[in-house]
Amino acid sequence: MSYDSGSSPTSDAPVDQAPVPSASAGPAPGRGPAAPTRHALTVDLEDWHQLSYSHVTRGSCETTANVVTDTHHILDLLAELDLRATFFVVGLVATAFPDLVREVAAAGHEIGGHTCDHQTLYSMTPAELKADLERSRRQLQDLTGQPVISFRAPAFSVGSMANESFFETLAEAGFECDSSVFPVAGLRYGIPDAPRYPFVVQTASGPIHEFPLATWDLGRYRLPVAGGTCFRFLPSIFLEHVVGDLDAGGHTATFYFHPYEFHHGLLHLSGLTWHDRLQTMYVKRLVMHNLFTGSVGERWGSLLAGHRFLPIGDLHRDEPIT
Repeated sequence: MSYDSGSSPTSDAPVDQAPVPSASAGPAPGRGPAAPTRHALTVDLEDWHQLSYSHVTRGSCETTANVVTDTHHILDLLAELDLRATFFVVGLVATAFPDLVREVAAAGHEIGGHTCDHQTLYSMTPAELKADLERSRRQLQDLTGQPVISFRAPAFSVGSMANESFFETLAEAGFECDSSVFPVAGLRYGIPDAPRYPFVVQTASGPIHEFPLATWDLGRYRLPVAGGTCFRFLPSIFLEHVVGDLDAGGHTATFYFHPYEFHHGLLHLSGLTWHDRLQTMYVKRLVMHNLFTGSVGERWGSLLAGHRFLPIGDLHRDEPIT
């Protein structure tokens, strides 16, 4: 496989890479962007309480009903704004609350895969990954009666664009689109040399249309602006400027959110020992995931209402990357 990008993260010149999956960016120069620019809106449908408990205790717990309540808050906001999104559903939630997945699909949103139990890619062998992808996709299609063509890796754990086996396995499992590449140098994840805008990864098993997470260059610094912590901490006026700049350049960007960011009240875990409660990881999660989280819904309304957002599947179907 080979990787050819029509644009690098920092310039418009072609990028030469070592043999890795082939990618071509679009749209072609000279065609001009569609007006208005359309962006991808996504939600990682996972249970904060369940995943946080696993991180803190290294144990497991049942999926909690909080994910249902918090997802309903998202669905209500999207209905008010007349918007649809891609919901990347982890299998743990689909198993515990199948009616929630059906409800999301019935509301017109796209259902995408997010692995069976939120394992990172680097914790699975290629054979385990393929089995996970096929099982997760089959579960979601059986629940909704709709094709599942989009995927996101937990924690954006692709590692690098040289991860040939991931993209090929994704195509083998029947997926057409991916949104796991975060073109930023992060502490826990990120591929700083990946293209910033949608591109195609060519594999022996078929193409994968990649929708990288939104970033913005400020001088020599690249900022993640796609969602999560940055969406809560960056000023609203700055976020509006960033999306406006992406619009003006005709660049489709991908944004992501989680149900816990729409939780009403304090996020915390029950049933922990004092030892667990004093762990740095738990204290960090309490602070980082509660600070300014209450403002997300308010920011969502003002930002999303002023721009065009669609599910990834719609963008893939209506404006295929060439």
